[in-house]
Amino acid sequence: MPYASITGIGTYLPERLVTNEEIEERLGLDSGYIERRTGIRTRYHMEEHEDLIDMAVESSLDLFNKKGVPEPGIQRILFCFESPLLKIWENYAGRIQKDLKDVGVDLDENNFLNLPGGCAEYVDALNLAASLIESEKEDNILVIASSDLSRYPNDDNGATYLFGDGASTTLVQATRERGFLDFYGKGSGEKAHALYIGPREDGNWGVQMNGAEIYRLAVKSIEDSLKGLLEKTEFKLSDIDRFIFHQANHRIIKTAAKRIGIPPEKIHNTIQKYGNLSVTSIPHTADDAIQEGIIDDGDMVYIHGFGAGWKSDSAAFIYRQNPELV
Repeated sequence: MPYASITGIGTYLPERLVTNEEIEERLGLDSGYIERRTGIRTRYHMEEHEDLIDMAVESSLDLFNKKGVPEPGIQRILFCFESPLLKIWENYAGRIQKDLKDVGVDLDENNFLNLPGGCAEYVDALNLAASLIESEKEDNILVIASSDLSRYPNDDNGATYLFGDGASTTLVQATRERGFLDFYGKGSGEKAHALYIGPREDGNWGVQMNGAEIYRLAVKSIEDSLKGLLEKTEFKLSDIDRFIFHQANHRIIKTAAKRIGIPPEKIHNTIQKYGNLSVTSIPHTADDAIQEGIIDDGDMVYIHGFGAGWKSDSAAFIYRQNPELV
């Protein structure tokens, strides 16, 4: 039986850098307010001409520039996103395939699937990709995540300064050595009211969220997910070399880590640079750690996403720089 492994990550951030000072001045907030509450210093926002698909294509090109297009080709695109393209409804994953073909990346014969959801959907998509590969149905799968939540601001609840935009493309392939170790997920649909996109009082759509309830749900989900995954495996907390959590708020991560007993030096964060990238925050943070040499060849990495739904998904995998492909 083949194993499924992450063999490459491509990322994209828009060019427009937005500082806390810019937002604090516009909203009339005290200097330093945003960083104290969230840990965020900067984030990147899309230009008017960009959309979810444009960013997804750019992150895919970044991956292919790093890795090349695998042989015998990509069998499937799994596209994760949270918000609708407001201009038109179409098969977004299909448009990614077409736009890549237009710039010379021929994915014409592959299949594609849209996974609309929230911040945890990326990990669930990895689970689906791993299942397809380990059941010997497919060999090379792209898990693409794209987020544009800066387009759904809400000055009343902090959404205006929390979210950055970006996209990532993760290549999952069939390998001879074990990559993914296990997955663990939970959902509580009755908590969906805590976080969603809907109309504001002025009629425009914005991110609606109950910050206090999200804080409690997120901290508990980190504790429960890590415990649940470790119980499914033979591993101990000390076996994990690096922890990457959804970059929602540094206080959530810090509180949960302290309760669990995770050494701070084992946690890699990027919220200070990118803000909350929602569905693409985990792959962006993982790629950041790989590029900086923080994740080493052979490291066991734990990832955990939580958010809209209410939903929580986690996974553990072994990172290998050059795994042997099947």
